[in-house]
Amino acid sequence: MTDNQSENEEIVDLTNVREIIKDDKAMAEKLFGIFITDSMKYITMLENNCTPDASEIWKDNAHALKGVALSLGANKLAKASNETKANHNASPEEKTNMLNEIKSEFQKVKEFLEKLS
Repeated sequence: MTDNQSENEEIVDLTNVREIIKDDKAMAEKLFGIFITDSMKYITMLENNCTPDASEIWKDNAHALKGVALSLGANKLAKASNETKANHNASPEEKTNMLNEIKSEFQKVKEFLEKLS
């Protein structure tokens, strides 16, 4: 295994996805598109709700993002989302820092998936 393969596997583990979709490239592209669209929706909701009075919205969207990430095998994104969910009562500054981590991990996953398409 090359270093690049190892790095990519850390970004997204497609083992379960491959078992389900086999070699259906159209299904993979559809699944990846849904992942990207849904993730962006949840990230936008997090961006718009970094205030103390929106902790439940923050928590719900972090939870939803975690689920979407886990379903694809984007484990680092799922971990960042879970930490964000657990810290839903954090200060706006802390929420912004967590959101930046989520955005960074999401971008890595998105770029990885775009290379597969």
